[in-house]
Amino acid sequence: MNKKLFSKSLILVVTLALFLSGCIFGGGQDQTVHEYLASVGPAITSLEANKIADLIAFPIVFDFADDELGAYPLNFDENNDWNPDWDRPELKIEKADFVKYSSKVFTKIKESSFDLTVKVDDPPEGKIEIIGGNNKTATVENAVLYITLEISAESAREVLHSLSDTMITILTDYIENADFDEDVKEYLLRELQYQRDDLEEDFNEVWDEMLENVLDELELEEWPGEFELELPLMPLELTKEGKKWKLDVTAIFDSMLSSEYDDF
Repeated sequence: MNKKLFSKSLILVVTLALFLSGCIFGGGQDQTVHEYLASVGPAITSLEANKIADLIAFPIVFDFADDELGAYPLNFDENNDWNPDWDRPELKIEKADFVKYSSKVFTKIKESSFDLTVKVDDPPEGKIEIIGGNNKTATVENAVLYITLEISAESAREVLHSLSDTMITILTDYIENADFDEDVKEYLLRELQYQRDDLEEDFNEVWDEMLENVLDELELEEWPGEFELELPLMPLELTKEGKKWKLDVTAIFDSMLSSEYDDF
């Protein structure tokens, strides 16, 4: 047999074998729930929108058609001068939208100097409990989010200011392109501009108040520079997409509207 023909045949056979054995083209073993939880920390720590989005099931759907929520008006000011009824029973967030807007936030955060580590793990006493874990859905209970953050007070101030400004920009962009009535859109954009003006004029006050609250909460007299947090998580609803687990934000939202998570 011709050597070139033999080499091509060998490559074809090996490629076919790898494909059939699941080694390439999206194959491999199914991800376990514990493997998913282990991937959460590195994804969040990366502050990469695409990596974080890969942890989540899309679209995220917030259903406001519930009788109690549907009857509740949205109030946009304390004096109740303008009070439109919520007439949109459903809010849907696609993956592309999440990546587009969250990447702006993460980019701003990464401009500051800090060290962040995040991990989902067992509580100090006890173990994570996994209910279900079949090929479709699972519920993770008793998990704790461990966060270690090293950041100076000056950098924290910069992050708070840039995040506030970025969130106003994101909301402005969303409203400008949303299918809202023109009078509603005009009012919301005007309110956002007021918030931006207040941010620039009163930010020092806002920061001083926040700083005082943080130190009071932690029973400290000065900024510590390093924070170690243990945050118990509400039950996490997971759903299987292909071979990967995803956080089902829609299911969690629906559960929060019920009495299931009254303790959270």
